Amino acid sequence: NSVELHYPTKEVACTAKLSCISWNPYLRNYLASSDYDGFVTIWDMATAQKVRTFQVKFFF
Repeated sequence: NSVELHYPTKEVACTAKLSCISWNPYLRNYLASSDYDGFVTIWDMATAQKVRTFQVKFFF
């Protein structure tokens, strides 16, 4: 039996706990993440750099 191991190839720094992540199906190296502080960040995983950050305002 062979065992397939996965190791991170890139790391990104986040300041809050992540609530969701999703790969872009069209730009395959782009990853979107959202956190519990209300930020959505687009990452270029080829360079492990932030492309853009959006702050989400919650109104209750």
